[in-house]
Amino acid sequence: MEEALRKGEEARLQDPREAPFGFLARGDFVQEGAEVFMWFESLNDLVTHLQDVEPVLLTSLIEGFDAEAYRDQIRIPLDQALWRGLDDDTRLAFNEAADGLMVIDWWGRFTELQSGQSATSRELLSWFRAPGASTPDSVAPLAPEELEAFVGFVRSW
Repeated sequence: MEEALRKGEEARLQDPREAPFGFLARGDFVQEGAEVFMWFESLNDLVTHLQDVEPVLLTSLIEGFDAEAYRDQIRIPLDQALWRGLDDDTRLAFNEAADGLMVIDWWGRFTELQSGQSATSRELLSWFRAPGASTPDSVAPLAPEELEAFVGFVRSW
């Protein structure tokens, strides 16, 4: 359990420029109503974390939780993520398999969050530039001079 907590905290505190594969998730493994970004050096590391670390954390939070059954439920979408990459169809399949215990709202590379091309990217860039503002349909990509502050913003999300 201590090892799983340590790994989760490490993933949360990673610099996304150095560990560019990440996800934004919510669920029973974090405080109610909270979301958290977690960052990994490779796609394989991200998948391994979801397969091996998160079930341990859920076991400590949910009485009678069956970690092995949960691992079996999420195995297929995680295998698909390794084959296909971190696309939305696979993310939605993971969310369905995770049955609400963990919901991944976004997964991909940090550079995708900087682009302003996805709904999540637009929302984050909009909040970063004007907290509380509505999310427009189009948001300018992150400028190089904004990168350091944006990294801090995402890490403290």
